[in-house]
Amino acid sequence: MLGTEESIKETYVETGQVLLIFAPVLNHGDRSLQTHQAAECAADQDRFWEFHNTLFENQDSFWYGDIQATLKQLAADAGFDTAEFNACLDEQRHLDMVQTQDQFRIDAGIRGQPVFNINGDYIVGSQPFEVFQGVIDPKLAGE
Repeated sequence: MLGTEESIKETYVETGQVLLIFAPVLNHGDRSLQTHQAAECAADQDRFWEFHNTLFENQDSFWYGDIQATLKQLAADAGFDTAEFNACLDEQRHLDMVQTQDQFRIDAGIRGQPVFNINGDYIVGSQPFEVFQGVIDPKLAGE
């Protein structure tokens, strides 16, 4: 999915045609909750998408051990302001927001992942860029 996501960003987001919004899915208990909060702590340093990709690439490491220690190490390895990142995660600064966003997903009836809502049209699952293009381009053209 990372390749498709990058193509969407390059083609539509960076050109100002599309706004890409990421919403959490808390389906793995505390590990999901901590990981999504860590992404928001990265956003506080204007590095959400970078850390999102790091999390995606390292997701196998989240199943064992201390999840917060793992997340803090990933942030340190990426050169974050670790004092700020660690305080953010320790204080659970984004807990309410992450839980509220997940509840919105649940209320919308979205149970799986990934799911993409493109102005009311849903794309389910990891799909190639052309599938997104087939939904986005007509909307941009006003069709």
